[in-house]
Amino acid sequence: MGLGTNHMTITTGAKFIPEVWIDELRTFLRSALYLADKCKLMEMEGKKGDVLHIPDISEMTTNAKVAGSQVTLQTFTEGEFTLTIDKHREASWVIEDLLEIQSMYDKRSAYTQSAGYAVAKDIDTALATLCQSLDTKVIGSDGATTAANKNGTDLSEAGLRQCIERLDTANVPDDGGRCLWIHPAQKNVLLGISRFTEYQMIGMGGMPIRSGQFGEIFGLPVYVSTNVQGSGTGHMNLIFHRNWAALAVQSRPRVQAQYKQEYLGWLFTVDVVYGYAIFRNNHANAIWTPQ
Repeated sequence: MGLGTNHMTITTGAKFIPEVWIDELRTFLRSALYLADKCKLMEMEGKKGDVLHIPDISEMTTNAKVAGSQVTLQTFTEGEFTLTIDKHREASWVIEDLLEIQSMYDKRSAYTQSAGYAVAKDIDTALATLCQSLDTKVIGSDGATTAANKNGTDLSEAGLRQCIERLDTANVPDDGGRCLWIHPAQKNVLLGISRFTEYQMIGMGGMPIRSGQFGEIFGLPVYVSTNVQGSGTGHMNLIFHRNWAALAVQSRPRVQAQYKQEYLGWLFTVDVVYGYAIFRNNHANAIWTPQ
């Protein structure tokens, strides 16, 4: 015998079922940001001015000293490196009083963290776009140079070795300041390179693991980030020494708050003042790989 149709269900009794808001927020997913910590930092906080000037020093040569004659004098007309501090970036928001009164969530803290990440990502992205201005752009599979922004090919042992040779030939120091910065698409490729997987099996040999580091290959710490920039149909990965780029932060990210009566709410701003430039062009290779 059937039960009939006049029984209470979750549809007829919907008003009795509470909706629950738990004390937790689901924030956005963040890119791993590394470049600002792996370039040449110029101390400018608290200093005045908008353009940094660093004079160049040329390499001297030796000359034969002829008995009874004066020494051979050398003179140089030097150039300079300049860096303009012209980036003032901010992230701002207002929380009205009524929302603050009625909401159970700590929005001030959550959005301050979000804004802090936004300005950090702005700096990381600015440095990443410098890849487009590098003199040396190469193909991932063999490290051969290319003049055009292109799709490229996946990383390979041969390509990485060629890039390392190019750094060595340019007298780029091998002093622990070299890194490989890749898109996640190339992480999968790297896991298929025997030299990389063999190294992971052998281990670090007592060497410390750097924050965010994904293994090491040919002495290069590997960092993976979705903030590797794309151009055309390719990604611009990077093999570099930290002196390839310079970053000057004149005002570190700061948080300011002000009550705005005309809004009946609090205005919050996180801002930063900085400048950046390629410091040594031959200290980095942009490696084109497929998107």
